[in-house]
Amino acid sequence: MKNILVVALIWTMIGSAFAQVRTENRQFFSESLNQMRSVVVHTCSTCTAESPCPVVVFLSGWLDLPTQYNLFSTEMAKLLTNGQIRPLIVVVPDGNGGLYSATGYWDSPVNGLHGTYIVKDLVEWISQQYPVVKDLRGQHRRASWLIAGYSMGGGGGARLALTNPELFCGFASFSGGLDFDYFRDWFHQANIERPTFHYGPPNINSLYTYGVWQYASIFSPDTSAQFMCQFPLVEGTGLIRDSVFARWLQESPVTLAREYYVDEGHPASAMRIYVRNGLNDDIVGGYRASKGFIDTLLAWGIDHNYREHTYGHDFNSDLADEFLVWTDSIFRGPTSSAVVEQPVPESFELKQNYPNPFNPSTTIRYVLPQRSRVNLSAYNTLGQLVSTLVNGEEQAGQHEVKFDGSNLSSGVYFYRIEAGSFVQTRKLILLR
Repeated sequence: MKNILVVALIWTMIGSAFAQVRTENRQFFSESLNQMRSVVVHTCSTCTAESPCPVVVFLSGWLDLPTQYNLFSTEMAKLLTNGQIRPLIVVVPDGNGGLYSATGYWDSPVNGLHGTYIVKDLVEWISQQYPVVKDLRGQHRRASWLIAGYSMGGGGGARLALTNPELFCGFASFSGGLDFDYFRDWFHQANIERPTFHYGPPNINSLYTYGVWQYASIFSPDTSAQFMCQFPLVEGTGLIRDSVFARWLQESPVTLAREYYVDEGHPASAMRIYVRNGLNDDIVGGYRASKGFIDTLLAWGIDHNYREHTYGHDFNSDLADEFLVWTDSIFRGPTSSAVVEQPVPESFELKQNYPNPFNPSTTIRYVLPQRSRVNLSAYNTLGQLVSTLVNGEEQAGQHEVKFDGSNLSSGVYFYRIEAGSFVQTRKLILLR
């Protein structure tokens, strides 16, 4: 990949005994988005090829720039100096973009492949550019990667971890949208801002109305619609359109957690979960967006680390300190029950999509025993290509991709994978 080297270097020192943390403002080329993206990397001076370090990917909130999280540099240096953490690398990528200025760090035909940009382009670039801990075969080591985020990034990080468990051993969320039932509060507020909800472009000052547009472009995109998405509210009444909101709920972290733990049967400790929730969150529904997720984990008996604080919808140095200490406990290796390695698969496999039948989207999972060039495509019954879902190099492990049939008619379709000499085809049904 193309990359542009350092724009700025910052060395952080504390007192006479100091730890050096280098902050680099860089850019790299995202093949998934076909554009240059900014990224800030905070790395310890002791992270070298001889002494590689684990990685935390931290996803920023809506409209935030990566540089707004440079507090990591100071806090890392302080904790390193005090011996509270060991060296690590913290990566803060640019999360801006999207038709309505929000990406959700999720793939959408309207906004672009902002999820793939993180889990494929960014992970590969960091692995190539920095001394990252690898497994004995020199490949990606899940136990050495965590993903985290604030607000939009908190929910986005949770979704990416739960749908890419071969990449991340856990996730952390600060004021993130983890249980989408909280959007009902947003819908109520949008109806106050704009009585009898209508589809004219909103003013950004109407926060919740604008938010409905943003998330519709992420979770209910429709490239054939006037505004490139389906709205979860009925125009003229403001009532919830259940068929559209159901699409949103399919992508909720609490739904993805159910698929991961309940449907797929992963053990309670397989994914390390860290959630911080503000008692004084001033975003409507913000508190219960995290609390509802935690209540569900409690009901399922899933391991997690949860605490409420007196801040609002916030991420600050105090929260960063506590978070960095937690990440260190996760990265400490075999002595920590938090590290659960995913075994390397022994054979290729293309799994049946879920759900099936589906409307309008479904998830296709596949397994690679080794790094391979993968082509995964969907066809109609005439053998005509309707969508290329994956076309490129993939690491060994379990993978999944969303197939969106919003622009297709009801009927039978087929998806086919080619990975090296492995070829397999399965049937899926779109039922409207």
